[in-house]
Amino acid sequence: MNEVKETLIKTIDSINLENYKGFNINNINVNSNVKNKKHTGTPIECLNIDNTECLCISSDGICDCICIQKDDIGTLSNVNFDVDYDNPDYVIGQPIVIKKLEISYDYIGLLTTIAQNTELVINKKTYNLTPTSLYNVSLIKAAPIYLFNELKGTIEFALTPFDNEVESDLIRLRVVERSREFQVSNLKINAEGVIGESSFTATADMSSLVIPTTNVIPLSNIGISNMTFIYEVCWPKVILNEKFDVKLTLDNVIPTSSYTSPIIHGNPGRFMANIDIYFTANKIVNASDETGVASFSRIKK
Repeated sequence: MNEVKETLIKTIDSINLENYKGFNINNINVNSNVKNKKHTGTPIECLNIDNTECLCISSDGICDCICIQKDDIGTLSNVNFDVDYDNPDYVIGQPIVIKKLEISYDYIGLLTTIAQNTELVINKKTYNLTPTSLYNVSLIKAAPIYLFNELKGTIEFALTPFDNEVESDLIRLRVVERSREFQVSNLKINAEGVIGESSFTATADMSSLVIPTTNVIPLSNIGISNMTFIYEVCWPKVILNEKFDVKLTLDNVIPTSSYTSPIIHGNPGRFMANIDIYFTANKIVNASDETGVASFSRIKK
């Protein structure tokens, strides 16, 4: 065991990393996502170091990792479904039975044109992050409009006198991201079932919900609330990487009319239904700094 420790010390000395002075191989700490203002980390014990091989790397140090999940459900009432094809067996007034419902979309994200979507508030001061993933939803080639679901930025916090009394890596600051309004691109809802005793397929008419000159629908238009995210992050200066993992699913559908005649003569008919749509947003925040770290974790083969 002592030979392994000596090898570690020689390895660190050989790469001459000034930032790693004071590194203690007997007590490796990883900061956990705790809610207290101050924290000391959770120790990790190597149970059998004889089975490991020592490697030294230099990379950004991870200060914190936060995962937040939000969800909501919205209802579309009396949505018109246009039957995809005509059938002489369809009779006006026949009941609708929906046996299968499918939802599809191209992208869910936040609009870059809404300034608040890139803002966060820390200690009552507003900071801005930069979108790092962009998806064009404009129908006009010369005038792109982008959605995004990833952000990145370097933030240096102004510390209070109290904060200066403790070690910087023990400080946790409250972060508020208000009223995130998600949009969905190219949303389609398709239904299959029977009209009377004859099968059908139909497509929901979502045109009234779409933002002009785009193919996006604000989720607020389907009854899903804007979302506020609140969390805490360590260290006075960090590089924040944020990512939203978002998803729409269909929760329930209830026909509210029988089969009716088409709006345009000669086209297939239509019917109406209520649809419940479930939305989940998983937010992942990684906070890192530019100080190098040493890692010793490879298993011997």
